[in-house]
Amino acid sequence: MTGASLPLARRAPDVETDEVPALGDPAAELAFQREVIDRLLHSEPVGDVLVTICERVQEIVPGTRACVVVVDEVTGRLRHAAAPGFDPDYIARTDELIMLHGRGLSAEAARRGVDLAVADKRTEPSLSAVSKSSMEEGDIRASLAHPLVQPDGSVAGTLTLHWSEVHHPRRDEIVAVHHAGRLVTLVLALAARSGATIPTDMHGRARFLQLLNARMTRRAKPCAVLVIHLGGLDLLDAELDSGVGSALIRLVADRVHLETGAHALVGLLDNAKVVVALDAETGPVRDRLAANLLAGLSEPFSVDGGEFALFPSIGVAVGTREDDAYDLVRSALLAAEAGRADGRGRVRHYDRELRNASADRLARLAALRRAIDKHEVGLVYQPFVELATGAFTRAEALARWQMPGGRRISPAEFIPLAEATGLIVPLGEQLLGLAIDQAREWSLSAPHTRVSVNLSGVQLSMPGFAERLIERIEDAGLGTWPVIFEVTETALMENLEVGRQGLQLLQDAGYRVLIDDFGTGHSSLALLDELPVGGLKIDKKFIQRLSTEPAARTVVSAIVAVAGAYQLKTTAEGIEDAETLRIVRDLGIDFGQGFYMCLPAPADGMAELLNRGFDL
Repeated sequence: MTGASLPLARRAPDVETDEVPALGDPAAELAFQREVIDRLLHSEPVGDVLVTICERVQEIVPGTRACVVVVDEVTGRLRHAAAPGFDPDYIARTDELIMLHGRGLSAEAARRGVDLAVADKRTEPSLSAVSKSSMEEGDIRASLAHPLVQPDGSVAGTLTLHWSEVHHPRRDEIVAVHHAGRLVTLVLALAARSGATIPTDMHGRARFLQLLNARMTRRAKPCAVLVIHLGGLDLLDAELDSGVGSALIRLVADRVHLETGAHALVGLLDNAKVVVALDAETGPVRDRLAANLLAGLSEPFSVDGGEFALFPSIGVAVGTREDDAYDLVRSALLAAEAGRADGRGRVRHYDRELRNASADRLARLAALRRAIDKHEVGLVYQPFVELATGAFTRAEALARWQMPGGRRISPAEFIPLAEATGLIVPLGEQLLGLAIDQAREWSLSAPHTRVSVNLSGVQLSMPGFAERLIERIEDAGLGTWPVIFEVTETALMENLEVGRQGLQLLQDAGYRVLIDDFGTGHSSLALLDELPVGGLKIDKKFIQRLSTEPAARTVVSAIVAVAGAYQLKTTAEGIEDAETLRIVRDLGIDFGQGFYMCLPAPADGMAELLNRGFDL
């Protein structure tokens, strides 16, 4: 069959792979296979594992450059998963050609499921001009492509060898490719089964640093690095089907490549950080690119019938002559961490002052992690007064952090840090458990009082959060009455569609939800008839100006009127004196909360106060 003319190239000789020993010494090869599988099982990026296999093939078959090309399960396109012997810019351009023309030796071998070989691309009549030009650019004269056939008969991609000189593949070389192909196919199957991402267009951390160092050494232009932290992505792994998580990573990669183009070097630092390296260009160009990435990655992702919102923050660093790849990526990471602490959706540039500031921020973050581990963050409660009766009908659970030694950390400091870093999820789980326990206790000692629990926008955006929340309360033996929820207007409006889905589930289950700090975020007045909420808490910045500014009274009156039209209860927060209390009652507000009626206090002994009420 070696001489049969084919539409694209010539079919390589058929061989029996068991006739010839595997890649070198059998014992050494077995040890290598075990090493590969062990690295994969320890969550090493699949792309880096495949690079190792390619490098092993290049040792066994000297004078070659090996590549693994795989089929992207989401897009159906062929892309390089590993190509250690080639410049990443060339590989990016080659992938674009494969996507554009759908042809090439690897693509044809994958399509037909047979070995194909080109001994001399210059004299091979079946190769297109585009293929020849691409091979010329990559210093490729001869190639051998072996399809990676899976147990179900489908083809996952190819393992391809390239030579720079005219070459007819020998039988032992074909056998070596077959043996290596079996290992690659096994790696891909294990990765798919475990849900590991196959970053066909994103390098793992080690490989990215290696390629970036080579680029910085080779080019005269300075490099810029952008680290993109995908807030929320690291929280999805435990909640999502592994296939959905992998698909989400691929969609992220597609959006990054769409904005950065073929000449950018793109890597995956961990399961929540993407890193991009490119020519530094000018400041305005970098700013525009970062803004476009921020906007593109903030749009919801549709995967498997669901929508997932991420919260990107970007750190930017520009290299100097003294920097190596590690220094540059570390600087961009510091900037990204600073951007997260400043708030979601931020771009932060690395500067000299940032390193000192980041050290303090990292110390606070470490302290918060320790506080969560040691359960140092607790709850106090501030009651609400029903303004028609004076009864304390509910009490809001408020987080308080007291460090060892007695130092107290303000919620205004640690709650934004927890939200920006994702620690709000484990912290929220702990505080929810405390609030549920308290609701159960008060259901006996102060049965007319509900516990009001604050929900973060990060929590609401997590798939399955509302369902797990409902189940947890039910498992505690509480009905829907003793617990109500609050979500800030800003958090709700930042991710309206995703947040609305979670709130709708809570409402359908019979829980009441309030919009907290109403009037401080994006205006949601026009959406009140569509939101699954039962009440509004008017922000204290309006309430505390009622007695001194007529405009504040006009605004609050309008909010009360709109809420009444939609049959929503209103609460005034921040009441600090008798005159303000009188005004909010005159305006028809249903509930009041503030220091004038009751300071936040621990739950111990509060049942007597809740049962006594407030003397209006």
